[in-house]
Amino acid sequence: MSKDQKLQIYSLGKQGQEGDNVAPKPGMLQIKEKYKWEAWNKLKGMDQQLARNQFVQLAKKYLGE
Repeated sequence: MSKDQKLQIYSLGKQGQEGDNVAPKPGMLQIKEKYKWEAWNKLKGMDQQLARNQFVQLAKKYLGE
C-alpha cells in the first residue's frame, strides 16, 4: 500500500471510532504524527457510520477480501 492509501485507511478508522479530531496538532518535528493528524482532520464533520463503511470498503480493496 502507498503512504496515501495507509493515511486514508488510518483517517477513516479514527473518524469511525472517535469522530472528529479534537487532538492538538503535533509539532513540526513530529512528521509522521503530523501527516496522520492532518489526514484525520480533513474528515472533520463526516458521519462516523459513513467513515466505518468507507473504511471497510477500502480495507477490502487494498488488502483483499
